[in-house]
Amino acid sequence: MTRRVLLVLLASLAFTAGCDKQRPGFQPDPPATPPQVQLRVVQQTDTELRVAVVASGLTDLYGVAYRLSYDPAVLRFEEQTPGAWWPAAPDTLVHRASVPATAPGLVVAALSRRGSVPGEDTGDERILAELRFTRLRPSATTPLHFI
Repeated sequence: MTRRVLLVLLASLAFTAGCDKQRPGFQPDPPATPPQVQLRVVQQTDTELRVAVVASGLTDLYGVAYRLSYDPAVLRFEEQTPGAWWPAAPDTLVHRASVPATAPGLVVAALSRRGSVPGEDTGDERILAELRFTRLRPSATTPLHFI
């Protein structure tokens, strides 16, 4: 009986040890990159600032909405331009961006596909939009934050 228990125990240990090793040819999945949306400076002069809204790792994206805060004494929001990733036909995309009169220093923006079309994956990196600001005080800086 003791010999039988010992054999079962040894077989269990051998099986467990074999599970920890990768089989030849087996490749584990790469670590998942968390979905991200971030800001990136595209161009900065004494009079203008252009910032891209960049997404990576998003799946089934149909639309996006965001709010961006800044110091209105330093920048004035001018416009949002959709990134090239969105459909080119104007009837397939809706996009808006504005600064509410009651909230200077806050851009409220949205981009969305239109109609019965599926969402798309952004893959590694896609520019969703570019925002253009006029610099009111070229020597001053201001943080830009998603809120």
